[in-house]
Amino acid sequence: MNGAPELQINAWLPGTLRAARGAPSPHLDDWTIRERGTLPPHEVLYAKEEPDLKDWRQAGWGVVLPDDDDLDDRQRAEATDAPAAVRDLLDHRDGAPVLRYRPELGSAYFMLCERGQEARKVKTAGGELGPDARQLPHYLLIVASPEQIPWRIQYVLNATHFVGRLDLDDVGLRHYVSALIDGWPGSTASRRTAITWSVDWGEADITWLMRHGLAEKLAAKYREDVDVTNAIHLAQDDATLDKLLAALGRQPGVIVTTSHGATPVDSPPEQVRAALGRPVDQSGDVLGAEMIDRWEPQGAIWYAHACCSAGADATTVYDRVAAPGSEVDRVLQGVAAKAGARTAPLPRQLLGCVSPLRAFVGHVEPTFNWTLRDPVNGQLLTSSLVKTLYNGLYQPQSEPIGYALSRHYEPVGGLWSDWATDRDRINGGDDAELPKALTERLTALDRQSLVILGDPTVAVP
Repeated sequence: MNGAPELQINAWLPGTLRAARGAPSPHLDDWTIRERGTLPPHEVLYAKEEPDLKDWRQAGWGVVLPDDDDLDDRQRAEATDAPAAVRDLLDHRDGAPVLRYRPELGSAYFMLCERGQEARKVKTAGGELGPDARQLPHYLLIVASPEQIPWRIQYVLNATHFVGRLDLDDVGLRHYVSALIDGWPGSTASRRTAITWSVDWGEADITWLMRHGLAEKLAAKYREDVDVTNAIHLAQDDATLDKLLAALGRQPGVIVTTSHGATPVDSPPEQVRAALGRPVDQSGDVLGAEMIDRWEPQGAIWYAHACCSAGADATTVYDRVAAPGSEVDRVLQGVAAKAGARTAPLPRQLLGCVSPLRAFVGHVEPTFNWTLRDPVNGQLLTSSLVKTLYNGLYQPQSEPIGYALSRHYEPVGGLWSDWATDRDRINGGDDAELPKALTERLTALDRQSLVILGDPTVAVP
């Protein structure tokens, strides 16, 4: 390499105030191209590139099932106790791992069951994540009712994983898994059509806040997007069941509804369970199963911001939040007592039909006005939902719903940390922190209890 400049290195020789210098070697050309004594490509010592978490194949995907002591390790890993549809899905996804839930392990550990390996206990948070052997997948699909695997397991996992749940009978599970494996063949649903449907019962009611804090913001995003050629916005007087059903016939890819969810707690238990979480329209009418049974979702994603839209639990996490005997307390206690731990009927119906939804996103229990707008400073707290339902789903390549919704779960750890700090101050006598601590705890619980029903890897068509 004739004419090469003088070499300098950043090494200091005592007695000098300059870099060590030297002329290039006469063998520099040979050194430049020789292999001997260098690191060939397979020995490169830099960190492995981080996986693309939007791709479940790189991030890892697995199924979470209840454990059964009567099974051996092979049967656990092959899910011989699960419906045939689950086994087909595991085979289709290259023999993905099965995670087993055991009540005595709580939310801290699963049993990791892999084919050809002994089952082993793994931490659900803080351990090694990925698609490889002995790693816990980022994407997890719980296939169980909330009685078999409690909602609170899903709440905890929401903060660290991309989690969905299927709670369907064998026929519904077969419909959903077949559509998932085949990619919703013949689907006419498209994200070029987006629906926002928002009940508004006046500024004093939480429906006004849900409309203006979330639905109107999303409707504006959809209208401004040139790729959304059919942005349907139905608000206040237009938020009727008839207009919603007519809009669904346009085969939307994304549906966002904000309304009250039905909780007829003064009715017999069977009526509470049948109505649980169903959208209530501007006139107070409830979306019944018979009204929507002819609609085939064709792979749409539905977000329903309503009380109990995803389901209910046998005990409320909001016990003692509301005054005993108040309407809020009656709903909280009545739903827990009469509905128990269950998935709401609407998502079960729509995820289990012949051409089902890809995913349904909704709350277990209610959502509070204080979790939509900070009661201390009036700040709206809905930006992460807007970013999920627009920025995430309307990328050139739509993000998986589990990944998109992680924007909403991301602050949960910080909220709990702030709450713990404020709790210590309050216990030390600083009552001024009470309003802030209350908002932090309510908001953390509210975000964790927003759940995905369906496989977390699905994206809008």
